[in-house]
Amino acid sequence: MAVLIAIGILVGALCLLDLVLTFGVIRRLREHTETLERLVSENGGTAKAPVVGQPVREFTASTVDGEPISFVGTTAVVFVSPECETCRTDLPDLVAWAGARNRERVLVVVDTTFSDGADFTAALEKVTRVALDRSSSGVREAFDVQAFPMSCVVVDGTVTSVASNFSRLPALV
Repeated sequence: MAVLIAIGILVGALCLLDLVLTFGVIRRLREHTETLERLVSENGGTAKAPVVGQPVREFTASTVDGEPISFVGTTAVVFVSPECETCRTDLPDLVAWAGARNRERVLVVVDTTFSDGADFTAALEKVTRVALDRSSSGVREAFDVQAFPMSCVVVDGTVTSVASNFSRLPALV
């Protein structure tokens, strides 16, 4: 009988420990939620990304070749950053993907806020149009891009498709 009482006390103690740990996890999740909500509200109230149906806002920029950027017809626009680990990992696939498409229908925007992006530019400019974007130049702001990588399709100045990865974009017509 003493063994059953000891087992009952042990099971009860384990249940109490589990309950205390669960409450601790819930408290931490609430703290993380509050932190995320605060960060999102500090960035204009929403996590920013291109919105389907939204026209691209006016901006003035050119490619590294000096061509002015415009969106006539269908264009895939891919935003990458040298500081983004996913962007670095996907760079060879992006080069292959862009190289298999019409050069005039793909634009890769390399964020150069924290570095010059020379390795990205060198790899990409052979196969597609490349634009360098510092935080003040306006290309990212015209699309509401704050996360990398980000991809979208623009048809005559209006965003028609958005994806977090270029490989998920629909075929360019």
